[in-house]
Amino acid sequence: MNSAQTMASTRIQSGWISSARYVLAWFVPAFLCIITKLLTLANGRGFRVVARYLGRVEGTGYPGLSVAERLTFFRSEILWLFLVVPFVLLIVLRYLTRTWRLIVMSAICFTASLVLFVQARSLEEVGDFVSFAMFRVALSWGIHDPGANKSYLFTREFYVFLCALAVLTAILVWAAWKDNTAHELRAKLWRHAAVVYLAGAILFAGLAWRPLIPATPYNDNIFARSLIALWAPGAIDTREFEKLPLDQLSSRYREMVIAPRSLPESPYFGSMRGANLIVLALETEPARFLPSDDALADLPTLRRLESNSFIATEHYTTYPYTNQALFSAFASCYPLDGTHTFAEEHPDAIAPGLPAVLGARGYATALYLPTPQQGDAAVETFRGFGFSRQVSPDPNEIKSRWPAGLSPDWKAERIARDLAVLDDGKRDIDHWLSNGQPFFAAFAFQISHLPYPDEFPDDGSVDLATRNRRILALEDVWLGEIVALLEQHHQLENTVIAIFGDHGIRTQHEDPNFVGGTLDDYSFHVPLRIYAPKTLEYPLRINWLTSHIDIAPTLLDLLGVDRRRELEQGAAIWNPAVAQRTTFFLARQTFGTDGYYSTSRYFMWNQLSDTVSAGARLHFEISDVLAANSNDAKAVVPRIRRFLSFEQVWLDRISQIR
Repeated sequence: MNSAQTMASTRIQSGWISSARYVLAWFVPAFLCIITKLLTLANGRGFRVVARYLGRVEGTGYPGLSVAERLTFFRSEILWLFLVVPFVLLIVLRYLTRTWRLIVMSAICFTASLVLFVQARSLEEVGDFVSFAMFRVALSWGIHDPGANKSYLFTREFYVFLCALAVLTAILVWAAWKDNTAHELRAKLWRHAAVVYLAGAILFAGLAWRPLIPATPYNDNIFARSLIALWAPGAIDTREFEKLPLDQLSSRYREMVIAPRSLPESPYFGSMRGANLIVLALETEPARFLPSDDALADLPTLRRLESNSFIATEHYTTYPYTNQALFSAFASCYPLDGTHTFAEEHPDAIAPGLPAVLGARGYATALYLPTPQQGDAAVETFRGFGFSRQVSPDPNEIKSRWPAGLSPDWKAERIARDLAVLDDGKRDIDHWLSNGQPFFAAFAFQISHLPYPDEFPDDGSVDLATRNRRILALEDVWLGEIVALLEQHHQLENTVIAIFGDHGIRTQHEDPNFVGGTLDDYSFHVPLRIYAPKTLEYPLRINWLTSHIDIAPTLLDLLGVDRRRELEQGAAIWNPAVAQRTTFFLARQTFGTDGYYSTSRYFMWNQLSDTVSAGARLHFEISDVLAANSNDAKAVVPRIRRFLSFEQVWLDRISQIR
């Protein structure tokens, strides 16, 4: 070979080797993909779920799935991330300049790593992938309360991510430095390394494709799922309901869920006619922190009100997010199960629920939110509730209510915001009572949002329930101030007071013992107490399952308000027919799951694994996963899909009511 040919051969080898150096950077996000995939499969998740779904049961000495079968879950990653993508990148980079090689690989690898980090954090916290819409909600809350939420970021996954970025940067800098340099001996080493790598990747790919077990969503490529999940899920087929008029839609709903009809002669209808209404929504308050049979020794205001209260022992939220949960409570409708709230889907619409109905009957209506009104995504979603006013505290009010001796500042600020909005509410109530104006005032304090703004560290050294109880005691004092104000105007006996949790615990960061990716009592079972002094002379316990969709009908019945009941999806909680109803639990954008209660059993469809579980309580174990060929498993998913398609059409239709 002459010198010219040698130089040409060297240039060709140099080009391929330089490209291969850049390709090495791709293996950083590729290995992050494997780690993310393991989060969906290990720790009692995917491997065990699929084994159960296939009718196998793990036990001593029998893992349910063999090592070879477990390897099949990674076959797409091996094929695409370790064979196809590196090969394509190698060819593309071969024909780019050094600058463009660096730009292309930096953009691809850093973006892929960021997406995988975000999805890994979401999988660890709630058990499902995050969408752009939910990420926006999380980002909004993080900006609103950065001090309280920084611990969500600085986790072990974050430090793994930083290490990955450091390795990625080092590889790219090294590749750029060595670009267009080659040596005959090094070229041989690169060729040998490529052969060994290719042989190993093909071998593993072959082994991964060999065991013939039915494919599940766990077999899907985790990187592709991470990217797809950022956008809205696939469209729901609504053709069954699209052309039905509103009255037929209402009938179809009642048939679908066996909805109870209104009692012809309710002993409680109008028993608090013309009364004022106060609602206290307890943020992140699972029923296990405030059980229905609690003695309330440390909560004197609640204990005092209990003697004239309805107490729902089995009350559940519809959705584990505040916006959607309060929408159900005020509008008597299930929320959208997608990435947007009712107000975001229908920005000019007012839901025909509790605030709108009372406002039309001369009530002053106000929602008291401690968060800022401008630029806050969460506050914007409350517009469709129908309150005539949304009240947030003035910055000067916040400063004047700043508690001393509480650090860091975010803790003091959160309490100051709640105290300031409490003052706003008390001023308004005093004004309304002085002028004989009936009113509906709803308070959504944020003090019980985790992490707690108390003096205890967030290191697990103090039991979460104990800390919550301290928070509840403070809210009980605030409620006591409102009760005292009502007594000053001799209006306590003429006021209905509803107290309920918006939702329960939702992430491992809130409670390390929380398990995501499932429907659970810890997230959905919440307290509900309704004080109605002219109605009850003793506590009345409602022992069947009730939902947030039942709150508005209950309160309107107590107030004696006639309205269009066909627009309500719930019923008064004292109606015994509620016990026979199918009640839904929605959490697709939170846990990747939806489910319902019917015939004394709970059913769950996990979209992440496409498996169905059933049990006697809202807490599912691996043993509750139904075999794929069981009748229940075949019936659950179509039933949930049908309900979701109905709800999409229903909310579109009621948004047009003026």
